[in-house]
Formats: sequence, C-alpha cells, structure tokens
Amino acid sequence: MAGDSARIERLTGLARVWGELYFYHPSLTVPDERWEDLLVAAIPRVEAAQTGEAYAAALNLLIRHLDDRWTRAVASNTSPTGRLRDDRAGETVETVRLPSARRLSGGLGYLDAGNAGLTEQPDLLTRWGEAVDSLADGTGIVLDLRRAYPVGSATWAQSPLPDAFGFFVDSPLPTPGRLERVHHGWNEGSAVGRRSVYGSTWEHRSAGFLTPMRSAGPPVRARYASTDFDALPSYTGPLAVIVDDESFARCEVALAGLQSAGRPFVVHETADGPHVPAARATGESLLLWGDVEVCQRHHRLATGHSLVDVTPDRIVSPSDPDAAVAAAAGLLHDGTPERLTGRPLVLPDSPAYERVTTSPDLPSREARLLGLFKLWCVLGEFSPHLEYADLDWPRLLDEWVPRVEAAGTIATWGEVLLELTALLNDSHVSVNHALREQVFVARSATHAPPIRLLALGDRFVVGEPPDATARGSEDGQELVPGMDVTQVDGRTLTDVAAEYAPLISASTPQARMARLSRVVLLGPANSPAELTVNSGGHDRKVTVTRSRPASQLSPPAHNQDAARWVEEFGYLDLATAESPAVVDEAFARFVDAPGLLLDMRGYPRCYPRGTVVPRLIDRPCHSPHYHFPLRSGSRRGGGAGTTPGRDHVAEYWTQEHYLIHPDLDLHYGGEVAVLIDDRAISQSEDFCICLRNAGRGIFVGTPTAGTNGNVTWVDLPGGASVSFTGMRVTYADGARFQNLGIHPDILVAPTPEGIAAGRDDVLEAAIAALRQSRLDVRP
Repeated sequence: MAGDSARIERLTGLARVWGELYFYHPSLTVPDERWEDLLVAAIPRVEAAQTGEAYAAALNLLIRHLDDRWTRAVASNTSPTGRLRDDRAGETVETVRLPSARRLSGGLGYLDAGNAGLTEQPDLLTRWGEAVDSLADGTGIVLDLRRAYPVGSATWAQSPLPDAFGFFVDSPLPTPGRLERVHHGWNEGSAVGRRSVYGSTWEHRSAGFLTPMRSAGPPVRARYASTDFDALPSYTGPLAVIVDDESFARCEVALAGLQSAGRPFVVHETADGPHVPAARATGESLLLWGDVEVCQRHHRLATGHSLVDVTPDRIVSPSDPDAAVAAAAGLLHDGTPERLTGRPLVLPDSPAYERVTTSPDLPSREARLLGLFKLWCVLGEFSPHLEYADLDWPRLLDEWVPRVEAAGTIATWGEVLLELTALLNDSHVSVNHALREQVFVARSATHAPPIRLLALGDRFVVGEPPDATARGSEDGQELVPGMDVTQVDGRTLTDVAAEYAPLISASTPQARMARLSRVVLLGPANSPAELTVNSGGHDRKVTVTRSRPASQLSPPAHNQDAARWVEEFGYLDLATAESPAVVDEAFARFVDAPGLLLDMRGYPRCYPRGTVVPRLIDRPCHSPHYHFPLRSGSRRGGGAGTTPGRDHVAEYWTQEHYLIHPDLDLHYGGEVAVLIDDRAISQSEDFCICLRNAGRGIFVGTPTAGTNGNVTWVDLPGGASVSFTGMRVTYADGARFQNLGIHPDILVAPTPEGIAAGRDDVLEAAIAALRQSRLDVRP
C-alpha cells in the first residue's frame, strides 16, 4: 500500500494514542491482548478517515472500549492559545475579575470567584474572606467558579483557588488521592514464562486535606503575608458550586473531597464535558492530524478501597448563562446534598495468555502494523539507551510503515524487524530465534564450517582448526589457526560482512565485528565453503564443509582446565568454570600465588560478581548502579503535540545498587590481571565494573562489548518478540558505560602470527604485567 504522508500521519496518531492508553489508562494492563486486537480493527477506519471529524470518530471507536467519559477524541475548535474566546468579536481576550458578592432572591448569597490567576494581589484572601463573611447570614451560598480559569491557562499551579475551598470547611477535610499505574521498566516477558526484574504496580498518591483558611500552611501564608489569617471566616452552611469544564477539571480533587463529606451541590455547565480541560490541565492532551485533540486521563480518584468521581447534581447548557444559577438556587431550596459514596476499588488483572513461539506465520498487514506501533511505543517510552540509536525516533513511522506493509513473506517480515532493531545499536537486541531462522533460511544461510573465526580489527582469522578435514587445492593443504580468511565462495568477506551488517544490532564496533564473524561463512547445509586464505603472504584455496547448524555455538576458545597454574601464577578461566564450586577450589589452590590471572574473554557460568569479587577485596565496594525507567502518567514530560521518543519522556528513574562485602575466610590479596576482549558482555562486564569500582585488577586485552543490564522483551504478532536492554548501568560515580565498554589498561590484541604459533598474546601480556607489578612494589 502506498505510504502517503497524510495516511501515515493518521496512523502515527493512532499509534501514539494506543500506546499512551496501553501504558497508563487505569482500565488496561500490560499485557492486554484485547487492546491489541482493537488496534488492528481500528487501522482500516483510521486510514479511511478524510476529515478531522471522521478521524476523531475512528479513534473514538477504539477509545469507547475504556468506558471512560474523560477520555475521548474531539475535532477541536477551541482556541489554541488557551485564553477566553469572545465569539462575538472573533478574537481572544483576557478577562480580569476580582471576587465579588451579591444577594439573590430567597436569602441566598452569590459569590463570583473571580479570576484564579490573581496571585499577585496581596489582599486577595482578605477580599475572599470579606465576600464570604458578607453572605454567611443568608440561607445558603452559590459559589460560581465559571471562567475562574482562563481556558488552557498555565496559572493553575500558582492559583489560590484550591486553597480557597478552605473557606468552606471548619476542620481538616481529607481529599481523595490519585491512583495511577506505575511501570518500573518494561515487563511483558513474564506473560510467556520469562522471569524479569521489571514490573508494573498501582500507586495511590495521597492528595492530603482541605484545611480551614485560618489554618493555611506556610506557602499560602508566605504568598499573602499581610493577611490576618486568624480573622478569616469558615462557612459551613448550605453550599452549591457551579463549575464549567475548566474549573471542573482543575478542582476535581477538592470537589470530590467536599462531596464525600456531603457538603455541596454541584452544577456543571457544559456542552460537551470536562475531558478537554482535564487533559490540558494535566498534560495529557495529544494534538493530531486534522486538528483532532485526544484527551486522556491517566488516573482515578480513590480513597481507601473506593473509587470516587465528582457527580454533578445538575448539568446545564452554557447557551443560557442564567440556567446554572437558577439550578443551584433550586437545589439549595429543595433539600440537602447526598454524601458521595465510592465504588469498590477493583483493579483489573493482567490476562493470562501465551503467544506462539514456534513456527511463526506471516501476520496480516494490520497485525504487522500493530507490531511496528507497539515496538515504537514501548522503546520510545522505556528504552534507556535510545539516544545511541541511529534513528529519528519520533519520525520513525514515516519510513517504516511502508516497509512493514510491503513485507509479503514471513522472511521479509523478520528481515524488516532485524533491520529496524539493528539501528538501536544495542547488543542485547535480538529477534526471537524462530523468526530470525526464517530470514536466514530464505538466504540459504543455515550452516557454517566447524571452525571458530576471530575478528581482528577489520580482518577475519581462523582461531582454531576445524573439527572436520579441510580439503585444499594441493595435497596436504590444511586449514590452520592464524590464517587470514579473505574470501568465501569467490566473494570478499568484506562484501559478505557488509551484506549481513544491517541485520545485526551491536553496541560497539568490536561487538558488531565479533557477531559478523559468526555469520560470514554461512551457507546451505553440508555445502562446501571455498575459502581463500592468506598464510605467509601467499593466497591459497581451502575447502571445508558447512556441517555445523548456525544455531549451535562456535567451538570453545579454550579446551584446557578452567583452573590451572600458568608459570608461577594462578589462572582461572571464568568463561569455562562450570560452577561456583570450581571458583572455590581455585581460590583455595591459589591463595598463596604471587599473582592471579582471571580470564574474562567470554560469558561466565559461575556468577563471578558474587563468587570472585568478595575474595579480591578487603573492604566493601560498590556494585554497578542500576537505573530503572520509572514511568507513570504523572512522571513524564509531555503535553500537547508530543510523540513517543526522547522529546517527551522525562528522566524519571529508580536507582538500585548495593555493597559487596569481602569474604575474609578465603581472601586473595595479591596482584590481579583480568583478560578481556569483545566476547565479554553483560554479566562479564558487570563483574569488570565491580572490580573497577573497587580499584582492583589490571585489565589486559581489547575493549569489551559495551552492553550491560537485564534484558526485557516486547511480544509482537505472529510469534515474534524483540529483546532489548531494559535498564541503564553506570559506574559507582555515575559515569556512562553503555556503548563504551571496559577499556583495558594494557591494550593488547591477538595477532595472526601469535595464533599460528599457538601463543596467547593477551595472556603473555598479562603475565608480564603481573611480573612488572611485583617489581614495582618491591622496596
């Protein structure tokens, strides 16, 4: 389907609305398969909308399933400046009014609240007190809050009006709090049985109390320092409050508190409802194509175990400006307000379902768009490293909607996901194996020769001899370690690597080259891989069979004991030590060694942060600092016109770290050298950060992969899923780690000559460093 800009802009707006509500609306949870199905159904309707009114109607067909009168899409004709509109003059004007009082018939008093933005008036509360006092001897007071707030005004935060409700209580009155969904990182993997450190909770943020004005707190007293607060009155007689949409939205909490105490009647003058002012007042309004404004509410009002909503006793039209006053007067004459009772607080449960994880099928076009929209929304809100991506995230859909729509096979769908997520530059990013396999099957790239290829800079070198016999163009020709592989099947490895690079996400150049080394020799099962290798300055042709499935790991780099003596030093290979017990035995064995070599060129299975670090320190040291994205409707930036991405996600984080305490029963106090390269990733690097925080050890080798932090997943249609790094990890002093990695103190890279000779250049350099350290500390 053609990707015209207006259609894509409408789809982008749909994605934004869907994601905002998915993350934060009180009626939804994560995951929610029903909400995904509703998006799929909404896509054709949104595409067909040619006017703002039709677009708003299409969005409301999605939104209506929330059963929330505060959340809806409107084709806006409200002044974007947020000021009062004088329809007769056709232009916006400012209106300034002071609180004023007068008498109505039947002994009622009428109090016009004036303009809520008049905070600069030092005698404002004194004027309020005089107005209230002048009406206190009547049969009731009508408090008129209409036009107290200019539409869309930013004066709310400094307005005295919420405090002025204290004129109508004589003792502290509790008000309901806001109940919100709060996300500590993105957690969806648990829906398919994956364990996760991330999660979502409900948070009840208490709103406090309405207090009598004579008991106003220090902020109010400081603002109106000349006011005699002890002389301010408290009116507790019959009361009716008139609100328009703006004042209803902004005074919702105070009104709910008053209604819960059975204090006022409430008359709401409205043509459409308070949703637009409510959304603007709390930064929850989205402006979309066709001047459509989507108004959302990210919270519920709750007290104890009950949900409360302000319930107007009368709703009147703004077409008759006297109707609201007449309704308020009639209510005061006819009876006593009923006490507002809450509804039982029942939080929705996450639906239990599991996605298909094998034999993926091509989703429909709409389902593929769902997958793209969901990925865009989730990563835009929860990825802690989006600033390192090679993507214009807010404008991403402009390019990728047409590509997703054009994916006509399961392989091309998988390829689109691989190419998109590769641009995130995160080595923890991956597309699930079943879908990735479809991409490589389509490329006839399913098997590799049984050799380990090393990336040395921009070269690929044989790291170990093959498990099977290599056939050369000359009798006796063998494929041996150290050979520089330059071509495969007549193509340069540089060209082959360039073909695969767009499918690979990696945090650093060295990590990308390491991953390319695993795929550049792929081909059909049992096919001959005709390699051109360079040895001793001469090119030779060598053929080896592709007998190893691509899903199998490359042969291990080391085949000796994990713990052994290397010359006079103890050596422990943390990548092949199979358990903490091996580490325990090694430290007992090497406790008196003059130096210790820790090989971290790989991924550990022995949890070295907990088994190794405590034995190398003599005082507590800091773990890395782990920063979790903390997101809720109120803990974000935002407002009208924002989009998923760094332009609206505020920097709200929860931080965790801990102290690692020494194990004095099996302490090693000698010099330590740590061997590293691009195979050290995630937990390996976590261990290295601990040692760097402790100032313990000399790092020797080449930079690590530059990716640390627990992984999380996004589930997509058709059995697809995408993983990404879900937290930000830093050093104890806050210094950045991601996309940088551990840089060695002594930079040493393997050489083809050393590999050919059976030497470990990095190990030899580490041994030399330990010996030099011993010389340096001698008196």
